[in-house]
Amino acid sequence: MLSLLFAILSGAAAGFSAYYFSPVNSVFLAAWVGCLPIALRIFRRPIDRCIGPLQGVKDVIPGKLLALIGIAIPFGISFLFSRLTNDPNMTLTLTMILGGPLAYAVMRRPEPAEAQ
Repeated sequence: MLSLLFAILSGAAAGFSAYYFSPVNSVFLAAWVGCLPIALRIFRRPIDRCIGPLQGVKDVIPGKLLALIGIAIPFGISFLFSRLTNDPNMTLTLTMILGGPLAYAVMRRPEPAEAQ
């Protein structure tokens, strides 16, 4: 319950900052960024089942390196899209849409099936 409350508060803060401090000022982007922590918390078990097959690969990689990869993913996506498009707003939008979920998938260690 506490983690859901934290997800709601962090989602509200992220949505607010994405709308008011972003050069895009997009309601869609603010809603996406605001709802992402809440959706990741609510759908944690189905997401864990989807990313579970990757756990064998993630077990081989040391934890600190995995965290660095997860942090670097949004930067890599931003760099890639800034080279592919000339529109900085599109780069920002695609980075915010893809960066968070991909970093979550890389860094999340699903709980064992018995513990759920």
